[in-house]
This record gives sequence, C-alpha cells and structure tokens, in this order.
Amino acid sequence: MNAGKKLKVLFIEDNEDDFLLITRRLRQDNLDIEAHRVDSSEALHKALCAQRWDVVVSDNNVPDRKVSIPSSLMATRKLNPNTPFIIVSGTIGEESAVNYMRLGASDYILKDNLGRLAPSIQREVNESFLRQAKTESESKLKESESNFRHLAESITDMFFAIDKDYRCTYWNKAAERLTHIPAAQAVNAHIFELIPKKLDREIRKKFINSLIKKVPDHIEFEYYLGEKKRYYETFIYPSEDLYSIIIRDVSEQKQIESQLNAANRELETFMYRVAHDIRGPVASLSGLIETVRHEAIDPVSKSYFAQASVMVDKLERSLRALQVITSIKLEDLQHECVKVSEILVRLKEKYQTRDFEINLQLQELPALVSDNRYVQMVMEHIIQNASVFRSCTRKAVLDISYKLVGKKLQLVFEDNGEGMTPDVQENIFNMFYRGSQQSTGEGLGLYLTRSLLDKLGGSIHVQSKYDVGSVFTIQLPLE
Repeated sequence: MNAGKKLKVLFIEDNEDDFLLITRRLRQDNLDIEAHRVDSSEALHKALCAQRWDVVVSDNNVPDRKVSIPSSLMATRKLNPNTPFIIVSGTIGEESAVNYMRLGASDYILKDNLGRLAPSIQREVNESFLRQAKTESESKLKESESNFRHLAESITDMFFAIDKDYRCTYWNKAAERLTHIPAAQAVNAHIFELIPKKLDREIRKKFINSLIKKVPDHIEFEYYLGEKKRYYETFIYPSEDLYSIIIRDVSEQKQIESQLNAANRELETFMYRVAHDIRGPVASLSGLIETVRHEAIDPVSKSYFAQASVMVDKLERSLRALQVITSIKLEDLQHECVKVSEILVRLKEKYQTRDFEINLQLQELPALVSDNRYVQMVMEHIIQNASVFRSCTRKAVLDISYKLVGKKLQLVFEDNGEGMTPDVQENIFNMFYRGSQQSTGEGLGLYLTRSLLDKLGGSIHVQSKYDVGSVFTIQLPLE
C-alpha cells in the first residue's frame, strides 16, 4: 500500500448512523479513507463498475436480500476480483462466519470490537497489493518467456542456455536438428554430456575456459559430420547466472571466402607478372627515346621526344608501384632487427633541404622485430608526402617524435604543409587518388603505405587542417 494514498472504501450498510460511526472510528485510528455507502444491489453494481475499490466493508443484515453477504461477495469478486471483502456485523454466528470465509470473505469483525477494523483493513489491503503485484509480475514473466521462446525458436542457428552449474536450461529446434539430441534429453543435461566427445580437445578446453572466465567470447572450430568437414562459429554471452550460446554453421561463408581469396591471389599474381613483364619493354622504350633525343633532329621532334620521355617515366613509376603493391600481398615478411632511428636519420639526410627542415626527437627509440625494407618504405612515403605538399607561404618543417603504447611503437609525423580539407582527408588512402594540384605522382603513395602497415600488423591515422598542416600517426608492433 502506497504511503500517503487515500483508501477508497465501499460500505454496504443500510444504517446511516452505523456508517458514520464506523468511518469516524477508522479516522480516529489514523486511517485516511474516502468512504462511499450503498444499500441496494443496483447501487452496489453501479459503484463496483464505476471504479476499483481498495476494500469493501459489508454489514451482515442489509434488508435488501439481493445484497446479502453471498450475493455481494460474488458481485465484488466478479467485478473487483482482488479487492478485500470484510464483514462487519452486530451479531454473526461462528458457523456463518466460517461459511463466508470459505466463500471468499477476507475477515469478519463484530461492531462492538471496531478497534480491530483499521488493522484488518490495512493488513488486507497490503496483502491485496502484494497479490496484485505478484500476479502482474507472473503475467509479465509469462509474456517475457513467451517472447523469448518465440525469438529463440525463430533463430536458425543452434541456440541453447546453461545455468551456473553448467546444466542446459533451453535447447532450440535448430540445436535438435543439428545434434539429433531432442530438447527433452538436452534440458537438465550437463554441458559435458552435450559437447561431442570427438570434438578437438583444444576446442573443448577453449569452450570450458570461456565459461569459467564469464566474459563474452568467440570460438571458431571445425567438425566432421560424417565424412564432410563443416566450419562453425560459437558466440558465448554470460550473465549473472546464465550463459547464452549460439553456434552458427559458416561452412558456406568459408567456402566463398576461400574461393574469393584464391581469385584475389590469382589476380594479384597476374598483376605482378604483367607489371614485371611490361617494365622490360618500357625500360627499352625509355632508352630508345633518350638515344633519339641526342640525335640531330629538328626542335619540334626533340620536344615531342622529351614529352614522350616524361610519360614513359611516369608509366615506369606506376608499374613499379603496382609491382610493389602486389609483392606485398604475395611475399612473406622478413623477421629482423629494424633500427628505426637509423632509417629516419638516413631519410633526413636524403630529403632535408634549405626549404624543408626535418626535426627528429628520437632519444632512446627502441628497435623493432619486423621487415626492414617495408618499414623503410613506410617512413619514406610519409616524409616524401610532407616534402611534396609543403606550403608556399612558409618554410616547411616536419617534426618526427615517438612514444610507446603498450607493445607498439607509435611514430608521429607532424608537418606545417598545405593541409587537407575533410573531403580530401577521407580519400587519401584510396588507390589512384590525388587530392591536390601539387600531386604529380600516381596516387599510390599513401595507399601503398597503408597496405604495407596492414602487412606489418600496424595502422595509420591522419589529422589535418587546411593551410595549417597534417599529423600522420603510425603504430607498429615491437615484435
């Protein structure tokens, strides 16, 4: 019963004086009530239909036979089933009282003992409130269980739940279909009884460890159904006293992924060979053009050959870049000691000029275990990028610093160049993208940089503001 709430009390009483006496006594007993009196069956029916009453108090001797205790009790239970019904009478036999209680009355009190009425009303209203709350809770629980079962059965993947003692509490139809274990047999069975014994021991161990850790987990495993190998993914979702487990057959996806990887590898091999095969004739063509340019030819022809030389050089650079990109995909990494500070010092000597200053803040920079050639290419592309896209209005400066983040080396390349607008910044790692008029390359530099970092297990991020500069941040695993 809510504190401060007025109790709505319906009295079935023919005597006005008795009604006033009883309500006065209830108020004296600190019961805050809103009282209403009826003395006929019509008035009772109208009152019960008009609103929900907290309690009905009935006299035992109302002249209208239609509002006798049995009929009033039946009408109340029909329209307000959870409302307490208390009998107050001047005289009532014990046998009659027992019969009324069997019919559903909550209590009976004699009028010469009205001191019991207020506590009785409070007790019955509180119990009624608890019964109502329990009924609503059970109704919501049934609805929730129904929704859960409907959802669980609509899942096409194997889905089951186990309790804190690792016993199955739910087993959906997909689980029955996949394992050939009926739900009646699976429910209450221990998880060890449900995991196939021929499943790889390491997978069983991972599964049990995931349950013990009580953290969401994802496990992939292979399993033979007859002579056919199938691939599965397991998702474990723990709660306080329950584990929800989904096992999904991903054999078709694995097959498509395998076919796609094979097709990609064939394409990469084809691109590598084409780039390699074309570079020879292009180099020969470049040599021929240079030879002709030094012959005694007219100025117009000489200018044409000069332009042809530029285009052939550009084609050769594109072929070289494509060959590097495909080789990244095809070649294995070398695991060697990479002294990043020495690489950066050499690159500074190569690229620093009077108009392009490179500042190195690399005290105690650790070495990596990685592929030296690929790491050097990453550094060179970023420094070269800062050199090409410098500002026309100020001296170009590139600051290179580092810090350790867990088991990774983070290198920061901060320049004061021309910077990038947001739309350019979104596309700079795309193949063949050139976001500035100053770009004379093939649009492969930053794409190649990201590809190299992916291969090395690293990452690259950029922050830039137009006409202010750019900050490239790369991370590389120490091992």
